[in-house]
Formats: sequence, structure tokens, C-alpha cells
Amino acid sequence: MSGADQIMPWVSDPTNLTFVLAALIGAAFLLLALRPRRQFAEGTVVAGGVDESITEPPPPPPPPPTAFEFLTAHGVEKWNAARLEGKYVNADFSDVGEAFQAKAEGSKIWGVPVEFHNSKPRLMLRGIDLAGANLAGCDLHYADLRNADLTEASLVKARLDNALMPNVRLNDADLRGAKLDNAILSNANMQGANLEDASVDGATFSWADMRGAKGNRKQLERVADLVGARLANASFDGAKARFQIAGRNLLSKRPIVWR
Repeated sequence: MSGADQIMPWVSDPTNLTFVLAALIGAAFLLLALRPRRQFAEGTVVAGGVDESITEPPPPPPPPPTAFEFLTAHGVEKWNAARLEGKYVNADFSDVGEAFQAKAEGSKIWGVPVEFHNSKPRLMLRGIDLAGANLAGCDLHYADLRNADLTEASLVKARLDNALMPNVRLNDADLRGAKLDNAILSNANMQGANLEDASVDGATFSWADMRGAKGNRKQLERVADLVGARLANASFDGAKARFQIAGRNLLSKRPIVWR
């Protein structure tokens, strides 16, 4: 008997055919069950990486630091460099306000000037570029602001009492209601500055350029030193005629005391 003759009886048996069909159906169901897993595996791993169309998107980058956070973390030098790069052009510190000094303690802008090693720590902002910055209501008392640029800055109701500010630039700065008691502003450029309602008791303005500044007569009567100050076109309720004669300012109550 040939091989074909041996197979035919097996195929013609209905029991055997039922077994074959059942095996085929089972294999088909198994393939269908495994197919989604294979597709998922093939779809998520491509060329050694992950298919971005299936995986979750990466988390958004953290927000950039605020002006105050950057300044206190990196110091004046890096702050000025960032400003040169066009960053923090419209710096706003008004949200920090009265807590400015308290929050800055121990940071990169906190220390003691080498010239005054016996003095207490203070804000170290010498030579800082804060032109156009919003510092309304900020606590900057006793700060070292020598040679700082505060041109057109908003310092409304800011605390600058006892601040060290020789050669500071305050052109067109808004100092309304600011506290400048006992501050040293010798040789400061204050052209066009608005000092209305500012407190300047005991402040030093010797050789300051205050041309076009605004204020009132009582303020000039309470300052410590106005020797050499330039008050041309300043608006201090007629005080110019009282304190300036032939281009020389004669009001001087006490010498500058560096502290």
C-alpha cells in the first residue's frame, strides 16, 4: 500500500477532521490574542529609542527664576552680565517689597564692605545695573549702592535710609515718598529726579547734580549737606534762591561721615 493510500482513510475519518479543525481554530485565536502585544512592542521601541507618538510627552521645563531669585543666587556681576544679554530688562522687585533685605540675608548680595570691616552686614549692590527697575516699596536701607545705576527706576516709598550712595545715577528716578534719611548721595546724578514727599532728614547731597529735580523747600532745609549741589531749574518751591548764591551752594551743616 502506497503512502497516499495510508493517508486517505485518516483524512476521511470525521473524527480526525474535527480534531484538525479544532486545532486550526485554536491556533487562529492564539495568533489574534498575541498580535496586539506584538504591535505594542514593535510600536514603542524603534531604532533603539521610544516612539514619542505613543509615550507620554516630557514634562514642561521649570519657569525661569525671578529677578530677585537670580540676583540673590548669582550676585551683582552675573546680574549685570545678564542685563547686557537683554535679560531682566524690565526687572520688577515690587512683589518682594519690604521683605527685600530680610530675604537677601546670607545670599550673594549680602556682606560687609572691605573698607568698613567693622560695620554690620548689608546689601552689597555696588555698581549694580538697575536702570528702569521697579523697586517700589523695597527695603534697601543701609545698602551699599555706590556707583549703582538707578536711572528711571521706580523707588516710590522705598527705604533708602542710611544707604551709601555716592556717584549713584538717579536720573529721572521716581523717589516719591521714599525714605532717604541720613543717606549719602554725594556727587550723585539726580537730574530730573522726583523727590516729592520724600524724607531726606540728615541726607548728604554735596556736589550732587540735582538740576531739574522736584521737591519742596522744607526738604532742603533738613538735609545735612548741599555744598556744591547743582540746583539749576530744580523745583523746590523757591528754595533755590535761598540756598544758592552766584552758583555756589552755601548750606552745609556737618561733614560727610562714611559708615
